[in-house]
Amino acid sequence: MGNIKAVRALKGGKDEWHKYCEQPEASYDFSGENFDRLNLSELIFKEAANFRSCKFGSLTLRSVKFYGDVDFSEIQVSGNTFMSCTSDRMLNFNDARFDGRVVVAAELRNCSFERAIFNAAVSVFRQRVFFVTFKACQFLDYVDFTNAQLEDVVFEAVTFSDQAGIPNPRFVSSEFQGLSFHKAQFCGQANFENAKFTASANFTKCRFDKAPKFHQVDMHEGVTFSDTSEFDQQFPDTYSSDAAHCYQTLKKKMVSLDATAAAVSFARLELKSRHRQVTRSRWLFMLYWAMSDYGLSTWRPLCWLFGVTIAGVFVAWLCAVCGTPPLDKELWSLAIASSFPLSVTAKITLPQGAIDIIRPEFRFWYSLWVGFQSVSSATLLFLCGLAIRNHLRLK
Repeated sequence: MGNIKAVRALKGGKDEWHKYCEQPEASYDFSGENFDRLNLSELIFKEAANFRSCKFGSLTLRSVKFYGDVDFSEIQVSGNTFMSCTSDRMLNFNDARFDGRVVVAAELRNCSFERAIFNAAVSVFRQRVFFVTFKACQFLDYVDFTNAQLEDVVFEAVTFSDQAGIPNPRFVSSEFQGLSFHKAQFCGQANFENAKFTASANFTKCRFDKAPKFHQVDMHEGVTFSDTSEFDQQFPDTYSSDAAHCYQTLKKKMVSLDATAAAVSFARLELKSRHRQVTRSRWLFMLYWAMSDYGLSTWRPLCWLFGVTIAGVFVAWLCAVCGTPPLDKELWSLAIASSFPLSVTAKITLPQGAIDIIRPEFRFWYSLWVGFQSVSSATLLFLCGLAIRNHLRLK
């Protein structure tokens, strides 16, 4: 428990506290105490203060001057918290629990909120936040950083809750310089509209459960997302009504930064989202996905091409003269020549008179199949070449 005299003086108000601080034996230990409503407005703490494990009905830090480090770790605030204090020393709010609303009405710096839990709304509207750590925090209500300036702020492994259709968190028109969302989870739709990234920002390994809004963003080349192979895990949302538009915006931003790998991957997410939304041409998107994973897979069109060739052998065998074995060289020659519809290939693979193996009454129908097989094979070869081109661009 904290020092009894210090606690009594702090509860007595500004004048009594400052009078107490003049004593040589003044203590700044309040650990474990219960405060109904603690108002530290305009108080001065000349040395390091310890509020560890305290419980507050409400907490007001207005124009407080701290000349030493302050330990607010493991505190519990059942009511609202109002913060408008600045300090050149570290303010430690690690493992704190805020059950009421938290309002930051002045510059917030040199603070650590690691593993803190915010059960109500947090507002940092139009404030400057720098050298602040929110590592592993849980924001279980609305979070508003609109028009804020964030510099060297860490949101690593943070969880932002979903607020029933309201974009959360809001970083609208904010300015970022040195920011990390590594392994953060956005359960709602993060809103970064009109934000400005003037330096690097780390979004690697984080997860956006709903497509994020980055419209009209000034993007710095140091903004990084996860490796493109992990985009399906980082951006799982392809069902939201505006998902395609959100990914289209990010695609254009990556193109402007010459980040080809990310641009191609966002283009894939855009097509995948449109596939979920369109009705009339949905089958085209389904074919594009099935045959080439939206132009990113080389093995899919090759597998389809192999399957079409095998089907060509089977069709030729059905139309062939009775008694022709399925592994007959001429059957395979016909199928391969149709799968690679080039004159040079046909001359190499197609023996003289191979077409004579097809029965006359089936030659018309077989010619229709050959046309279909040739068009399908040409399309698959094009998709394979497109995927190779895209992969070369990714490198």
